[in-house]
Amino acid sequence: MSKRCSKHRPFYYDCECGANVDVLEMIKNAMKDEKKAQKFYRYMMDKSQCESDKEMFREIRNDEKKHYRLLQEIYRDLTCECYCVGDVDVKRPKGFCRAMKAAICDEMQAISDYENLAYYLCDMLHREIICSIIGDERCHAQKIAALYQYAQECACKCNQMNRGCNCGCGSNNSGSSCGCGSQNFFGCCDDGE
Repeated sequence: MSKRCSKHRPFYYDCECGANVDVLEMIKNAMKDEKKAQKFYRYMMDKSQCESDKEMFREIRNDEKKHYRLLQEIYRDLTCECYCVGDVDVKRPKGFCRAMKAAICDEMQAISDYENLAYYLCDMLHREIICSIIGDERCHAQKIAALYQYAQECACKCNQMNRGCNCGCGSNNSGSSCGCGSQNFFGCCDDGE
């Protein structure tokens, strides 16, 4: 982004596309949500036992960090001020499937919020950046939905076979230590879903 910041707001700041909407507040809220997402995906990454799940959560967390920095730059472009979000609280998930459902909902809400923000931004470069973030959030939702579907399939297999393994491999071992290599950190749907 260009460093076109002067002591005054850009000339287009008061145009009609953001007439009754506080764009700066929308950006601040989006930054806060990105911070929460970073913390949530860090937790998921740390708790995952499966390396492919860890890597997926790491990639998503890194995208959320990038989004935060991009939003910070847009805010700086509009105000000539730096805005940082402090520490945020994130509710810890009680089970793998609940965590995935919450993550999918959060990603879909982020898409909606960013679409609204893009509508009210007047600078085309800013809009392009937000559209890029929307694309990332869609990709996150798709990846998490695929993992959620896999977890659901595992849970169905476990229930059908009436075995202790949480992944559907057919092992008689209980919990997530069956040794098949496809377990997830909470086990499949241990929250009764």
